[in-house]
Amino acid sequence: MRLVASMAMTLILAGCSGAPTTGTTSAPPSAGVSASLPAQTAAASPSPASPSAASSAIVGEWVRTASCEEALAAFTEAGLLDQVPAWVVGNYVGEGATAAPGKECANAKPAVPHSHFFTADGRFGSRDENGQDVDDGGYQVVDSDTLSFGSHAQEFGYAGDILVDYSVEGDQVTFQVKVPTPCDPACRVAYGWAMSAFFGPRPFDRT
Repeated sequence: MRLVASMAMTLILAGCSGAPTTGTTSAPPSAGVSASLPAQTAAASPSPASPSAASSAIVGEWVRTASCEEALAAFTEAGLLDQVPAWVVGNYVGEGATAAPGKECANAKPAVPHSHFFTADGRFGSRDENGQDVDDGGYQVVDSDTLSFGSHAQEFGYAGDILVDYSVEGDQVTFQVKVPTPCDPACRVAYGWAMSAFFGPRPFDRT
């Protein structure tokens, strides 16, 4: 999901304490709600397609409906609790919303379908339940089960790679986000985006 504006720079400057300020740019998660996205620090351009992108099984559009509770559980397990205000509360309750610990999903919106698409020329994007684009960028196929999101890393001011494992089985795909250790503030924002978009373990279905 692409989530809450100004989040990236606010968290980087303030460390990992507190929820970022919000505004609106492009975005979704993959959770299943219409998301708003962290503010871009610079115009992000799609990553060039890797040689194997055109033939990768990931090419296509994938949809899933997921709940706030599922997203919260994934962030908790990944040790990204500092990112919950922006990427969980911000996506599932609303931009600028606040929630007490343990009640993050108390006022969550009903879960709705959310999709991601991967094109043969290296474009990545997300769409809300109305088919509206809410996130865009590029991706690269690193190997047979790993994707890299370079344009998003650039957008969040993260110098590393945002890596997400994937597995396609027939008309379903599952993703696995592994947060690096150590992970500095920019890393945590970048991987907060990745977790919001690709948290598991339930699969997405090919549309």
